Amino acid sequence: MAASLPQELIDAIVDYIWDDKPTLGCCVAVCRAFRARSRSLLFSSIVLSNAATCRRLYDDILTAFPDVASLVRRLEIVDPIPKDPRHHLDDTWIASSERLPATIQLLSPHLRHISLTSEGYHYQNHDFTHVFHWRKATAELKCALLGAFSSKDMVSIELSGIVINSCQGLFDLLAGSPVKSLALPLFWHAIPECVIRPPVSPPHTRPQPHSLSVRLSDCLINYMLSPYVAIDVCDVRDLTLKVPGNFSPEIRPAATKLFLTVGNNIEKLVVEENIYFGDIPEVFQLTHCQNLKVVQFITTVYTMDNSYWTYLSRMLETIAPDNHMEQVLIKADLYSTGNSGNVSEWLDWGDLDEVLTQPRMSYLKSVRIELSIWGQVNDHVDDWSDATEEINSHTSISAKSCVGLMYHGIFNFFFQQYDIYVLHVRLIFGLTSQPKSARLRLYLLPQYFRGSKLENKIDRDWRDRR
Repeated sequence: MAASLPQELIDAIVDYIWDDKPTLGCCVAVCRAFRARSRSLLFSSIVLSNAATCRRLYDDILTAFPDVASLVRRLEIVDPIPKDPRHHLDDTWIASSERLPATIQLLSPHLRHISLTSEGYHYQNHDFTHVFHWRKATAELKCALLGAFSSKDMVSIELSGIVINSCQGLFDLLAGSPVKSLALPLFWHAIPECVIRPPVSPPHTRPQPHSLSVRLSDCLINYMLSPYVAIDVCDVRDLTLKVPGNFSPEIRPAATKLFLTVGNNIEKLVVEENIYFGDIPEVFQLTHCQNLKVVQFITTVYTMDNSYWTYLSRMLETIAPDNHMEQVLIKADLYSTGNSGNVSEWLDWGDLDEVLTQPRMSYLKSVRIELSIWGQVNDHVDDWSDATEEINSHTSISAKSCVGLMYHGIFNFFFQQYDIYVLHVRLIFGLTSQPKSARLRLYLLPQYFRGSKLENKIDRDWRDRR
């Protein structure tokens, strides 16, 4: 029957189940009309998470069916941390697998995406648990990975959870790579301080990524600002800065200097960081990001006041007057040791509101706020009626003169008692087509509250008090 169908229709049917591996495997065995498309989808992405899987792939598939290697476009090499890791031991299967180097060599000519992730962690001083040390890797594995990084069709590379001698050593691995998306979310140094030397590779072999994601550190900033940096960041359009908790406060002004180099080209900026107990960090100056269209803040906040909103407003105030900002995205996990009364303070983002409604934000089209608030539950169910009233009264959404601006957000409130989540409140709001008016929906979703379910739904119009 399949033979009577046009091949285009058969391919469309198979494409519908592109992510269903078991079904694709069955389609391969149905008939020849299904086989080609099913095989291309079945083997387009491969995840290797242990030595046994790697051995089976090499021995049972790549060796028996050599043409399969040409179908693989994405390779993810993952070393998940064991349930009971042994400290001071870097026993990753990535470094010890006998088949991994040969597997990478077979796949690399056709790969477009490769990621290597070791889920270990830094234990103390310069001791690590279950991580991948580059200098301890075999010559065969190093050669295979370097060959994959520099493959002519390589589009994206992600390296996470590895230990390497220096920042320069890390970027030297990418010499000659045509990569367009580079992610370095987590790495450590085997040597306490980085020594920056002239690069071995000539300037024309430096990667020119359009998307860059890096975990900031003092030495990385110094390296990126040095004349010997091994990548060309002038073409970066999408920049993600991951700010660790131990990031030195004085290095923030230095990190801002990165925008002198890449600022004019950045169209999307993502800042991921932790903020502790009302300590408002120094902001990143965005003055030089004149073409910035989207900014996103992904934050974990440990505080009991509205200092987080002050921090965001101060950073957005640094945007150039002739900016092209179109979208602001805020996603935050807010943690409090107080009671639910603090929720109303956290929803007072008046400072941020003032900045977003300024005339210089004339290109701004939408603002999205997604909060997950964690706190302690009060002793009585009746207290929640007061708490929700406070939320309503303190939630201020400015109506912009431009009707096209849309505020919308999702709020998740998790109040905890005896390690059991007892209440989940989801708040969605947004401006309607009429200025100075908004529609508020407040849902108290059913969750167990001391053994009984609490359900309530409120759907009402709410007019801006301003």
